Amino acid sequence: MHHHRYLLIRLAGLSAFLGGAVCCVLFSVVLAQAADPCRVAMLTWRGQTRAEQGFCAELAASGLPVQYYHWDAGQSVNRLCTFLRKEFDTDRFDYVYTFGTTCSMRVHEAVQGRVPHIYCIVTYPDRAGLARSMEWGGIQNMAGVSHQVPVSMQLSLAVQLLDCTRLGLLFNPREPNSVAQMSQVCAAAAKMGIHVTTYRVAPDSDYLDCFLADLKGRSSEFDALYLPSDSYLCSRISDITEGCIKAGIPVIGANEQLVRDGALLGMVVDYEYMGRLAARQLLAHKLEGKPFKDMPVGRPAQGDIYLGMNRETMQRMGFVLPKGVDLPVRYY
Repeated sequence: MHHHRYLLIRLAGLSAFLGGAVCCVLFSVVLAQAADPCRVAMLTWRGQTRAEQGFCAELAASGLPVQYYHWDAGQSVNRLCTFLRKEFDTDRFDYVYTFGTTCSMRVHEAVQGRVPHIYCIVTYPDRAGLARSMEWGGIQNMAGVSHQVPVSMQLSLAVQLLDCTRLGLLFNPREPNSVAQMSQVCAAAAKMGIHVTTYRVAPDSDYLDCFLADLKGRSSEFDALYLPSDSYLCSRISDITEGCIKAGIPVIGANEQLVRDGALLGMVVDYEYMGRLAARQLLAHKLEGKPFKDMPVGRPAQGDIYLGMNRETMQRMGFVLPKGVDLPVRYY
């Protein structure tokens, strides 16, 4: 009897020990899973920008462990397509982040929803096929943010600060986003009585160089030059602003980088903030289980849009911001 009782106690103890061991093993597995980093592929179009800095900073602040893989297209569609076709393996990543319209469109076409996709700094994601509408993204396994500032705000700025009635506009015909902005500016300008002259400046051509070489001769054609949000124009902004300053032509930039790197002014949104906004969509998806298709396109609120001014360009052009301008101003 005592022997059986001792055996039962030993068995019960062994069971408790094994149960505890199993719990420890399961707990260790849970910890290991929690410690596994979130694998994010960051595919950019023209190098890392403040948007990527904001994206990474927001994820770091959340405490989520992240492992990044960065690849840049160098503004080459052929290079990007070759990479996506021959090298990019969606199984290696939990999320893919893309910058800009061209890069985001090409990645979307290649990935086809096999990995959650977050795009950033895309002006018109609905027109680019990345969202069904701005109010409701609606595309499976894809979400993102737009840095779009209403064109009417940019044109009102041109009239108020530059007394502009004739506007020159450069656009990249190979960039759908640039073409869409050109159409919007022309339509809005017509309603405001502003005459717009457009100039095609395709990459890998001498169109822009020829335009800049004849700037003084074109100065009678427009009062100010408008640059839409476009990666090619961002990469050539130093050349554009240098030529325009010498010709006495103010440049309006449609995004923060254009103003930061030389355009006189523009109504812009902080790229870092937009990157953080994109990161919050990833966190909502991963930590809260919110489906991407139910997320609206992330956009800046009215209070996130401000008048950007380039100090050096202001000084070189002798431009002074008039008193009474009722806009939040940020100087670069």
